[in-house]
Amino acid sequence: MPFRFRACTPTLWKGRYTPIITKESAYHVRWHGSGHWRIVVEWSDPPHTASCWAKEEGEIPRLAEAISHAKEQMTGQGGGGFRINEYGQVIVPVMNSPAKYLVGEVEGRMVLENPLGKPPVFHLWDDQGLQPGSPWDRPYIGIEYHLSRWDQLYFWRAGEVSEAKDVPPAQDKELIDHIRTVRLWGGVRFRVNEYGIVLTKAPPKSVGESWQSVYVGRIDPGKWFPKEAA
Repeated sequence: MPFRFRACTPTLWKGRYTPIITKESAYHVRWHGSGHWRIVVEWSDPPHTASCWAKEEGEIPRLAEAISHAKEQMTGQGGGGFRINEYGQVIVPVMNSPAKYLVGEVEGRMVLENPLGKPPVFHLWDDQGLQPGSPWDRPYIGIEYHLSRWDQLYFWRAGEVSEAKDVPPAQDKELIDHIRTVRLWGGVRFRVNEYGIVLTKAPPKSVGESWQSVYVGRIDPGKWFPKEAA
C-alpha cells in the first residue's frame, strides 16, 4: 500500500503515549544534506547504532514537513522526535514540556535505508518467518505496554498529577503465551509498533551480553486497546 498521510490541525494529545528517552531507537525529523527535512530512524539498540533514512516515497515528504512545521510553531526548532502508534496516529512531543500533539494519521508502509550493509533497506512491518523469540534485527520502536507478573496486559498512564493503569477490553491469552515464551516470569515491558508488531527484550544468555530485541507476535485488534481521539 502506498504511504499516505492525512494531516490535521495539531491537537493536544491526552491518549496513550511513551516519552522518547535519550539513546533509544525512535523516529525523528532531521535536516538532510539535500536541503530539506526528512524522516529518519535513529537506531540505537546494541550492537546496532545508525541513522536509517526513510525513502521519500508516497507522502513521506508531507509527513516530514507537517512534523517540522508543528515543532517549529511550538518550540522554534523544526527537528526532533515523534511517535507513530499502532493506529497510525502521529504524536509529536514538545521539547521541555509534558505536552504532545496529534498532527495526523498515516497508513501504508515506510521503507528505511540500512547504512549497516545488507539488506540495503528494511521494513518494520515484515515479520514473515519469525516466531516468538526470533531476533528482531531492526529498530526497537513503538508504544510501551506491560505484562504484569500475574499475566495481565496493561498500559501505565503517567499524567502530570496522577498515574493510572489501563487494561484492554479483553486479555489476549495467545499474546500473553507468546510473551511468556520469551520471558518466563515476572513483569515485562514490551513495544507495539505502528504495524501492530509486538517486540520485547530478551535477557542475555551469558555474562557481559546485552538484552536483545526479539519478535513476539502481533496484536489482535479485537482484544486490544481501542483507538483514542485527541
